[in-house]
Amino acid sequence: MLGDSVKATHEILRPLHVRGVRYYLLPSAGEMTDYTYALPATEGWYQTLQVVSREDSKNFDCHSSPSALCQEIFLTTPHELTHELVDHLLGKAATRWFDEGLAEYVAWGVAKDRAPALRKNSLFMPEVCLHCPEIRQKLKSWKGEDSLSGLKKKVSNTQTAWEIGSLYRASFQLVRLVVERARANGIEDPVQKLLRAMMEFRARRKRPVDGEELFALIRETLQVDVEHLGVLSADEQRRLIAQAEDDLNKRDDVVLYLNSLQALACIDMDVKRSTLEGLLRIAFDEKGDPLAKHLAATALVIRFKQPELEEALKRSPKIEGGKISVTPAKAKEFLRALSFRSPRV
Repeated sequence: MLGDSVKATHEILRPLHVRGVRYYLLPSAGEMTDYTYALPATEGWYQTLQVVSREDSKNFDCHSSPSALCQEIFLTTPHELTHELVDHLLGKAATRWFDEGLAEYVAWGVAKDRAPALRKNSLFMPEVCLHCPEIRQKLKSWKGEDSLSGLKKKVSNTQTAWEIGSLYRASFQLVRLVVERARANGIEDPVQKLLRAMMEFRARRKRPVDGEELFALIRETLQVDVEHLGVLSADEQRRLIAQAEDDLNKRDDVVLYLNSLQALACIDMDVKRSTLEGLLRIAFDEKGDPLAKHLAATALVIRFKQPELEEALKRSPKIEGGKISVTPAKAKEFLRALSFRSPRV
């Protein structure tokens, strides 16, 4: 399985060459929360150690029952291998979107046929992440996970996780759109053609490619303008909103439920009054999932100017398990504190 994963990664990333992989598997009877290990030095090889439960270490059915081991082999290993191979071609200025986006693109390409069940566990639609204005603004200047100053100030660990996760998914979507648009332009093997151009740039300039240079290389090599990719059309937004409104009550399917909240939190379009009332119930549910509450609050905050929301707020939503009734003004203050985004103006 590991050999198959590495070979598939190499095929996507040619002309870059995978020098070797050394993989250590440590079965554990219980969850290990603190351990230290040292691996022998190897020149140019990718090395990793994966701690798995004894049950997971025996599960090799990656088609229908993905284990932690399947994820490590068919998602994590291709992702990290891509970083190992591409990082020397990229400078540190505004190239993180391509580094992470390509790594995710390769990982999902490898897993597509070899571990299809893994895809079913992927939360959040990358297209709505890339469409979100705050995420788009941050993405193209992204330098690192802790560089989030372009987004609204962090208010919780949940928000930080959402911001970083959205950047990963948006970068994946952006790379995927670059590849699809290049193919539509008649260019075969866009990834390989772009990597060759980056290798030639580095050999010629004696340094890696930085942000604006990467955009220029993509334009020249693939005939794609990155700046104009990812904004959803009005028809696409309406379709996703309608789907989200239908899926909002499907709480037994966590993926559909959280995807619906993600779409409603990222797409600035009016929704049904019943949807607003459902979002209020989620946001004010003291025992609800924290991420769901944040996303519901975000979806409401960006619709503060929708008249139907004022009507719904007058029904006095309750905070703290229904013990305290609040005015619409206090309810908005509560929602702002939970929201990942600011109200639209």
